Amino acid sequence: IVLVCYLNYRKNARLKRIVEAEWQEKRIFSQVEDLEYVMSYWQNNCKQPNYNGVDSITWRDLSMDDVFKKINYTQTTVGSEYLYNQLHDIHLTNQDRNESLYELMQKDRELRNRLIYILKKLGKRNYTNSSSFFYESYVNIKNIWLYMLFGILPIVSIILIIFYLKIGISMSISSMILNILVYYKNRLKLDSSLYETSYIASIIRTGKRLSKVKDDSFQPYATEISNSIKPIRKLLFFERIISLGKGTGDLEGIFEYVRIIFLLDYISYYFMIRMIYRHKERYEKIWKTIGELDTGIAVAFYRHSIDDYCRPRFIKNEELIFQDMYHPLIQNPVKNSSHLDKMTLITGSNASGKSTYMKAVAINAILAQTIHTVHASSWSMKPSYILSSMAIQDNVIDGDSYFKAE
Repeated sequence: IVLVCYLNYRKNARLKRIVEAEWQEKRIFSQVEDLEYVMSYWQNNCKQPNYNGVDSITWRDLSMDDVFKKINYTQTTVGSEYLYNQLHDIHLTNQDRNESLYELMQKDRELRNRLIYILKKLGKRNYTNSSSFFYESYVNIKNIWLYMLFGILPIVSIILIIFYLKIGISMSISSMILNILVYYKNRLKLDSSLYETSYIASIIRTGKRLSKVKDDSFQPYATEISNSIKPIRKLLFFERIISLGKGTGDLEGIFEYVRIIFLLDYISYYFMIRMIYRHKERYEKIWKTIGELDTGIAVAFYRHSIDDYCRPRFIKNEELIFQDMYHPLIQNPVKNSSHLDKMTLITGSNASGKSTYMKAVAINAILAQTIHTVHASSWSMKPSYILSSMAIQDNVIDGDSYFKAE
């Protein structure tokens, strides 16, 4: 017990040093993620009717993947997916919807660090597909009664040994061999599914930890998570069963055989999937709240790491006014001030910065309406969708000419 407590103390102390170093040095130490999996929540979201976010052509024109990487101080895969989607998600009303959260994370260092420690325990994993349950129907295990029957057979055989020794031993050996064959027949497919559900269980466990945070400013989030988590916290029981035998202790091998012989992985997975679908809305609420909090901390860190930024002001006139605006991806950028009306002509010699200027305007217009943060000393605009067509390419493989692509 003393050793476990000491190792836990060392781990927390190291975590604390990393977080403090990140904020002091204004740079991100966290691991690099595969964008193919980070964009999964947005990819599902943009397929929904009436979606009006930043389209893929505009996103590519503006190198927004690089902008995302610069902002992405999230601690979890949930936060990364949520932030990636939020940077696409433009609403023409309520652009400052998360400003109070950003300010709270900037000012309350003690609360912010506590949340970071909790979120870091959830961490980041590729291939989790934790948001796909909002949109897809996962096929659960068919004929689960058969797996339950096979799982009970070893128990029945052990009882039979007491009364009928030979029959009990024969049935015990037969049932164990049968269950081992059944387990390994579908093991690869099951392992992939269990990997996904284990992260979902970790999300729920993280929600449980967040709901226990005592802070007046954080209470609305804690209450919201607590109300959502009550019906599905039993899922953690099945996740613990699945995790038996996956540690490094001396008895872990025995626990693994227990799982295999009684087909506990199949039975637990069945009940976990059923529970998630019965309470899909509550699970989605927990997922989005964790994503919102993680993104809120990331935006607070980004504001802390850049020297000049402002909060945008939204107006009704069809114009765009800014002072000392600059491109977020350029070191030592040239800052520009402009008053752009409904139609503006930009001229200049080759390589004089016209495209960079236009991209800087478009990127900041997106950031203004998604994370309420602009690289400028002042910024006023009418809420607007952002569209560009600057790097159109033909596609020989798909048979798209340059004309068709345009």
